[in-house]
Amino acid sequence: MLVNGQFNYVTVGNSSSYQGGLGVGYRHPVSDQWYFTPRVSYGVIGSPDLISLGQILSASLTSDYEFNVNDYTFSVANMFGYYKTLPLNVAGINMDPDIDNYVLKNGFFASRMLPFELFSHKLRLKGFFTDTEFFGSNVYARQYNEIGFQIDALGKVEWLDKVTFGLAEGISFSGKYIFSIENPDSLDGYDLGLSYDF
Repeated sequence: MLVNGQFNYVTVGNSSSYQGGLGVGYRHPVSDQWYFTPRVSYGVIGSPDLISLGQILSASLTSDYEFNVNDYTFSVANMFGYYKTLPLNVAGINMDPDIDNYVLKNGFFASRMLPFELFSHKLRLKGFFTDTEFFGSNVYARQYNEIGFQIDALGKVEWLDKVTFGLAEGISFSGKYIFSIENPDSLDGYDLGLSYDF
């Protein structure tokens, strides 16, 4: 069983927005190297600057195939999902974006253990490239790409273990560049993330 929760703060120009969500999934092994992961998620997004609110309900299926070459682990992942917004009424603001989309995401990942430790923790470095396509309702960008990295601290992090009451298994730091090959002038940005697994 996989559980994912997130909170994001996003700025575009002079406008800020807040996003939060929760998802559950199950990683089912097809073989020793191939996994299917069905997942359902629910999220809320709002922007006081743009006076907008919305709920997002989604369901997806991911195929993930992994293989090793010497000290490196490679992964090819494909995801097909359905995303739909629902109306939301908060403090007299009633919004219904009415977005209904199918999403196709494909990615290539490469990772390896780093030859040193940080604060007695083993580290794993992962690099990735993904392509995401939208089919359905009109959205700001119908295609975008991500290229980036992720550093995972493996094993329990002592201070994180205490504040999560023993639930945390590890912590990760990530950075990525987001752009669009289809419309290079319409989408361009960076994303930094800090997350933990439990």
